[in-house]
Order: sequence, then C-alpha cells, then structure tokens
Amino acid sequence: MKWYKNPMLVFGIGLAVFAAGALFYNPRLSVFILLASVLAGSGVAYAFLKYIQPKGGHLFINTVVSTLIAFLLLNPALSLSFENVAWAFLGGAAVILAKVGPQFKRQVIFNPAALGLLGLSLLMTLVYGNDALLPTFVSWWGTDFGGYLALIILLPLISYAAYKFRKIYLVTAFLAFNAVWLYFYGGVEALVYPYTTGTLYFLAGVMLLEPKTSPTKKIGQIVAALVAVMAYRYAYVIGFNNVELWAIIAVNVVNLLSKLRLSKIFKNLNSKHVSN
Repeated sequence: MKWYKNPMLVFGIGLAVFAAGALFYNPRLSVFILLASVLAGSGVAYAFLKYIQPKGGHLFINTVVSTLIAFLLLNPALSLSFENVAWAFLGGAAVILAKVGPQFKRQVIFNPAALGLLGLSLLMTLVYGNDALLPTFVSWWGTDFGGYLALIILLPLISYAAYKFRKIYLVTAFLAFNAVWLYFYGGVEALVYPYTTGTLYFLAGVMLLEPKTSPTKKIGQIVAALVAVMAYRYAYVIGFNNVELWAIIAVNVVNLLSKLRLSKIFKNLNSKHVSN
C-alpha cells in the first residue's frame, strides 16, 4: 500500500508537521528537553510492550502519534528540575502503556493518550496532594502557537481525519454544541477566542475522534459530542482537573455503552433465532 493511502500514516505525518511548528515557534531549551524526555519515555514503553507481547500488534505509527500528543499536551514551562523531567518521561511512557489498558472485544476502551495522562495526574495527586504543579502539568501548550499559524496547519489535518476516520458528526457536533453553550452564557464575544485558536480544534479533531475509542454511527457520534461538551464544561464543578481529558473519556464511555447495547441486542436476536 502506498503511504498516502494509509490514513493513520498521513495523519501521523500531519501531526508531526504540527508538532514541528510548535517546537520551532517555541525554540526554548525547556521545550527540547520536554521532547527528549517524552521520546525517551515512550521509546522505553514501546520496547517493553514489544518484548512482553511480540505479536501484540503495537504499531509504530500509533506509538508516534501518542508520543506527539504527549509532547503537545505536557507543560514545558515548568522549572528544569530532574523531578519535572522524570514526570515528562513518565508521561511519554504512560500514553504508550495505556494501549494495553481496559479492553472490550480486544479493543481498547479509552483513548490511550487521555487515559495515560489521567493516570499520570492520579499518580501526581498521590505524590503531591493539591500541589500547584498538578493542574498545569497537562497544559495543552503546543496546540496553539503563532496566532493563526496553528490553525493553518491544524484545520486541513482535522478535516482529513474527520473524513477518513468517518467522525464528521462527532467533530462538527462537538464544535456546534460547545458554541451554543458559549453563546448562551457569554454571547458572541465568548466565541471569538476559542474558535480562532487551535486548542478546541485539536481537542475535537485529534483527540475525540480517535478511531478505536469513539462511536462510528451517526447518532452515537452526536450523543457522544453532547456528553463530551457537558463533561468539558462541568467536570471542574465536581473538582476534576484536566476537563479536556475527561471530555475524551466521556466519548469513550458513550462508545463502550453503544457497543454493549448492540452486543446485547445481537445476543437476544440470536437466541430467539436459535429457539425458533
């Protein structure tokens, strides 16, 4: 198969271009150290998974995508201490190790990047309690850079992904429901910043539509988008940090519930057919 006919490969290349833009627009030492730490962590985790599961289907391109996401989400602006470098290393490892997390019918239930970083946050909570490092460690720093530059790279990428992975309803419904919520609470002015910067589009068009952990059916995608907006806007009310990650998990839960329901219906129909 030619490379341009592989949607995941094309998506990975596009994400790499986006990450390169974030890197070279912010050529600080801390950013390069973050990249090195995340690469080291994900590399060690990938080698470990290949060692314990040599036939486990751990694709290199999927590892690259998860590594780039961790690089773009983890905060490079914290002090350059060994402690922070170690957490970045663990972040890179966590998004890869999460690929062997909870499964349903041999498919992961949760977006590995979201699950891995939430697991990292849980570990940090156990270590630091309510330390100020926790809420900002997953900062989504690299999803918006250079004014409109991020959008110029990102919008074609997410349009391609939404079409190729058949998640158009999920992406557009999330952006629409979120816009309605913002307009209701803040008017037109509240729409300007989030819809002219990259972070919201990265959340919708890169994270929410992960092919294996988001719904495939039209209605399921729309329901998942609505639930994701509710989680995105209200998770903080009950004390959750990283609301973007919880919005992704909400989509994953809707996807799981839809599979369970379809599986139950199929079993019922099959049992009736056998009895007849």
